[in-house]
Amino acid sequence: MATTVKVQDLTDLGVITAGDKLVGERVAGTTSRITYSDIGSTARTTVGTLTTGVWNATTIAPGYGGTGIASYTTNSMVYATGATTLAQLTAVANAVLSYNGSGVPSASTTLPSGLTIPGYQATLTPAALTKVDDTNVTLTLGGTPATSLLQASSLTLGWTGQLGLTRGGTAASLTASNGGVVYSTASALAVLSGTATANKMLLSGSSTTPTWSTSTIPTSAGATADKHLKSDGTNYVLATATISDVPSTSGKILVSDGTNWITSTPTFPNASATSGKMVKSDGTNWVASTETYAVPGTAGNLLRSDGTNWTAAKATLTTDVTGLLPIANGGTNASTTDAAKISLAVISATTGSEILPSGTTAQRDGSPVAGYFRFNTTTTGFEGYNGSAWTSAGGDFVLISSATASASATIDFTSINNSTYDSYRIIIRDFLPATNGVNLLLRTSAAGVFRSTGDYSYQNLRWTTAAVGYGGSTTATGIILDATGDAMVNTAPGSWVVDFFNCSNTTKSKKCISQGYYTGATLLGTVGGGQSAPTTAVDGFRLLMSSGNITSGTAYLYGVKA
Repeated sequence: MATTVKVQDLTDLGVITAGDKLVGERVAGTTSRITYSDIGSTARTTVGTLTTGVWNATTIAPGYGGTGIASYTTNSMVYATGATTLAQLTAVANAVLSYNGSGVPSASTTLPSGLTIPGYQATLTPAALTKVDDTNVTLTLGGTPATSLLQASSLTLGWTGQLGLTRGGTAASLTASNGGVVYSTASALAVLSGTATANKMLLSGSSTTPTWSTSTIPTSAGATADKHLKSDGTNYVLATATISDVPSTSGKILVSDGTNWITSTPTFPNASATSGKMVKSDGTNWVASTETYAVPGTAGNLLRSDGTNWTAAKATLTTDVTGLLPIANGGTNASTTDAAKISLAVISATTGSEILPSGTTAQRDGSPVAGYFRFNTTTTGFEGYNGSAWTSAGGDFVLISSATASASATIDFTSINNSTYDSYRIIIRDFLPATNGVNLLLRTSAAGVFRSTGDYSYQNLRWTTAAVGYGGSTTATGIILDATGDAMVNTAPGSWVVDFFNCSNTTKSKKCISQGYYTGATLLGTVGGGQSAPTTAVDGFRLLMSSGNITSGTAYLYGVKA
């Protein structure tokens, strides 16, 4: 029987069971129909596609894609019991899945006796942990190493690198040297190779590597007793002479008999009973003198005998000495009075030079007298004392002071004396700046204070083989000695001569002139002049670079006699 139904909403039909009759119509707007011959029939071969609904029938067998199982136990497993049947394997706590001889699975908390797992045995047989020690490294196995493993295993120890000093090692890979000596460097031990020459001594290297001595030392004391070590100019050898070992009598000293050193025949006193005694011979031994000798008490005293002892006393002559004492006998061969002063000239040779007193400036006489004459090793010139000051014997220029720069910020002269000198000359020799492209400045001081304000003025002229230029300023912070348009370089020094005039004047500015030669962009010659504007007296000079230090060079300050 064929039945045609029109289903507008299958969800409203509820549950369709066998025997129900459905009549459908054509679905509006489509040609679809659901046609059932008889819903209650069991011989349907097709029913189309069911997209929604609830299955309410018997379980689907495995042959039709089902399991044939209507319900399941939580955590159970499904397995095939036959070609078309399935069953559940209920879960067991802490169990493993295994199969029996027929291939039936089961959940068991014990493993089958015939089970083989790589690295595993159902019944465990302990195995041993063993070791193979290295020559320098050994390992101690704790616990029960003989049964500590599932499978036997062994540790083989080896040695790499160097063992550090703090570990008791050398911190170095050393090569043995026959007869060598092990010593320490700053960080490791090292080997001083043995020497091919016997009898060498080990010499300290002053916190560096020790060495073997050049000279050799005897290996034994020799066949003769009482020898001592001496140098033959190359090595240390046993002396030919012997030295007495034990003196037979107290007070003996060592003397040479021409072959050996022996104890003396005479004795010497080993103690003096009275102060002022002297050692003298009694014809057999050396003894303390019977008489005593005076300790000098007053300068100029002579030693004389009072009949018992030697005393210090001022000698008097009871007989006049007549005639002139020749120079050969320590005299002057001239007649003098008490007020006269005798000067004996010492010459280097009969046809040589007279030798004058010489010394540094600091070694001049503390209380000189007019007429003193000497050679000054500081100024390398002759000088004499005029009654108030030491002056150069070569002219009116007197060296007052000198100073050498060594990375110096300034070179200062403050020991000028305007009461002695009114003008000064400054010689600047080989001044080298630390900074490239800077100028050399001259400043003055008044009342001990160096001025750096803009009250200096200067003009200078510079020239090269190719050009001439000039520069200047009336508000400078110092008198520039080189050319302002060609500053100094720090690779070549320059030298100048500067004359400063009228320094003690308190009503006029102080003028100076200068000339020099130095290296700027090229080699330059320069002449110039300048002034220090204040009318106060100048009492010091300062040389400095416009920037940076003065690396090297020497300056000399001379006083010019008024």
